[in-house]
Amino acid sequence: MVPLSHQRLPERSQSHFRHGSVAGYPAPAMGSPSGGPSGPQREQAWLAVKEQFDFLAMILDKNSGDGDGTVAMGHDVTYADFALCSVLIWIERMAAHDGWARVRSWNGGRWNRLWERCREYMDEY
Repeated sequence: MVPLSHQRLPERSQSHFRHGSVAGYPAPAMGSPSGGPSGPQREQAWLAVKEQFDFLAMILDKNSGDGDGTVAMGHDVTYADFALCSVLIWIERMAAHDGWARVRSWNGGRWNRLWERCREYMDEY
């Protein structure tokens, strides 16, 4: 996802980060035209992301006894939900057809439901 974010930067900023001019940080890897790894490596990277979302869903499921299982603290949207939703919005904007298409269906559609619950608080939707 980070290489995709890199492509959305203005050209001047892309050049700065492409050449690794920030001390201690390597330049982003560009394995495919869309940025990031390609082929089997891309699928492996998405599998690693899914594993983390699965783990997060397992943790959040422990709070589902007092709500519908969509938001972190039961019935009402909280700061934790906004923090999670900001990551979902980032994925949607950076990889709408690849990343968001995958993520929104994971864990029984939980992440799409969370996005929808937070939608009324989003400025542009």
